[in-house]
Amino acid sequence: MSWLDLVIIGIILISALISLVRGFVKESISLVSWILAGFIAFRYFSALAELLVSYIESPTVRTGIAFSVLFVCTLIVGAIVNFMASQMVSKTGLSGTDKTLGMVFGAARGVLIVT
Repeated sequence: MSWLDLVIIGIILISALISLVRGFVKESISLVSWILAGFIAFRYFSALAELLVSYIESPTVRTGIAFSVLFVCTLIVGAIVNFMASQMVSKTGLSGTDKTLGMVFGAARGVLIVT
């Protein structure tokens, strides 16, 4: 077994352990939030930048601020949804199942990272 094999196994194990601690619901909502934040920011930054024309002269700064605001606001909304969903999971008593599924999700994510 080479050092590269150990690194690959380590990445998969670390990803699985992180997801075991966080759980499937948190991991999946977090992933969806990041993807949605990227989509919303790329899709709507130009519209927001147009609204900022009277406030910010530089087009580069205006575009950067518009993109950043949309991205961060979407992540904040995702974090709120994530918190509420994790509270519901903990109250239903399904946290063991959630954590086990989270570990499987994390291992799959680790495999995707190393391939």
